[in-house]
Parts: sequence; structure tokens; C-alpha cells
Amino acid sequence: MSKIIGIDLGTTNSCAAIVEANGQVKLIPYKGGEFIIPSIFAIDDKGNELIGHEAKRQWQLNPRNTIYAAKRLIGRSFHTDVVGQMKKSVAYEMKAGERNDVVLDVAHKNFRLSEISAKILNKIRVVAQDYLGEKVTRAVVTVPAYFTDRQRQAVKDAGKMIQLEVVRIINEPPRRPSRTASARTFTRRR
Repeated sequence: MSKIIGIDLGTTNSCAAIVEANGQVKLIPYKGGEFIIPSIFAIDDKGNELIGHEAKRQWQLNPRNTIYAAKRLIGRSFHTDVVGQMKKSVAYEMKAGERNDVVLDVAHKNFRLSEISAKILNKIRVVAQDYLGEKVTRAVVTVPAYFTDRQRQAVKDAGKMIQLEVVRIINEPPRRPSRTASARTFTRRR
């Protein structure tokens, strides 16, 4: 049975971790010693699919065919305020899918959000497999606490597309306020 990796599928960046035999959690490194992989998918002018750092480099050159912040859209209905706001702030094209979901047009190819997430999950899995030296078929994935059942199911569907069993979806821990914000709160209370 393969090891279960932990994946933080982030809006901006993603990463993976493994629990070692001694119980310590270890982030899985990527090329050059970095631990994060940008949650970005792009298709370059030659038709090559790029994911992570390679896709991030395309962002400046080819914003129309570079998908970022896809996690905000996954599992959402096309006619929602969030999708409407995103349409105003991104260069890529969104349209309504057959299931009232969001479909993205990248280099004149249609992609559902779960397909984009599958590609990002697969990149993370490949990085983990290279590091571990073994095949990875199971993962625990973190999602925001506000994710609906439909959004959580879309993440599981993304895993199925690449034969990655999402054994559990857990809520991301709440963001801690910055020290400055904490200091302001403390000062106001006094």
C-alpha cells in the first residue's frame, strides 16, 4: 500500500507533505529546494501544457491562456457573485458549462475546473513520487472551511481523474492574524 501524502491545494500556491516514521511532518521539496508549487496552469504559444513554476513564467507573456486562482471557482455555479467578480479581474475567458459550472477557454480548448485542479494535483503528485521514489495513489487534501459539499466533491473528482484517491478532505486551519493586527487589537482593548 502506498504512502498517503498531504496536499495543501492552495489558491496561489500548493505543496505536499509526508509524515515520516518518527511522526514528524516533512514538506516535500521541489526543484531548487523550494517547497511550493504555484497553482497555475497555462498553454504556451506552441500548445504545450505548463503547470506550476513553468506556467507562472507564462503569466506575463500569455495572460489570456494562463489560469490562476482556479480554486476560487471550483464547484461554483457560473451565475454567482464570486464568478462575476473573478471575470472582471482575470484575463482568461470563462463561460457557463452544461451543468451550470464554470468552463475555462485556454488556447481555444475548454477545461472544467476539476480538470485544471487535476492537472495541478498531478504535478504535486509527480513531485512527491520523485522525492519518495515510489508511486503515490492516495492523498489527504486541505480545502477552505467555507467550501460547500459541491466544491469538496469537485476536488475529489479532480483526484479521480488522475487515479489519485482523495481519502479525506480536511479544512484548512484559520489564518492567524498578523502581529500588527494582534497588537492593534490588544491596544484597543486597553
